[in-house]
Amino acid sequence: MFSRLNRNWVKWTVFVLVILTMLSCNFVESFFESEPPIDLAGEWYNSVTTTVTTIVWEDDEFRVVSMYDTEDQEDRPITFSEWDGTRITWSYYLESNGLTITYTMTSLVGDNLNCDWVNTNNATGTRTLTRR
Repeated sequence: MFSRLNRNWVKWTVFVLVILTMLSCNFVESFFESEPPIDLAGEWYNSVTTTVTTIVWEDDEFRVVSMYDTEDQEDRPITFSEWDGTRITWSYYLESNGLTITYTMTSLVGDNLNCDWVNTNNATGTRTLTRR
């Protein structure tokens, strides 16, 4: 009887310790979010398209959360955003001509975000966005 009671106590103790360890790891992880590897978060202005692209650091990755055309005063719907650990890629839909445009970061130099772009008609180019 004593050894059976002892075994149950040990099982419950181990179970409780496992649960407490898991909870503490989640707490520590959420309490100490990692710092972004580069200074990419912020608002980036594209003087050619007159758009402002907003990039945030969230859940250990960068994401494009919005694009706004300052001339037309319209939002550009973001259809894709991906951070691969070294660069960000995002796409948006331009309703006026029915094209999706994809930007891929090539470098970040100070307050200049250099990008390649391609659209669904296979036109390509480069753009430099400046930090606002």
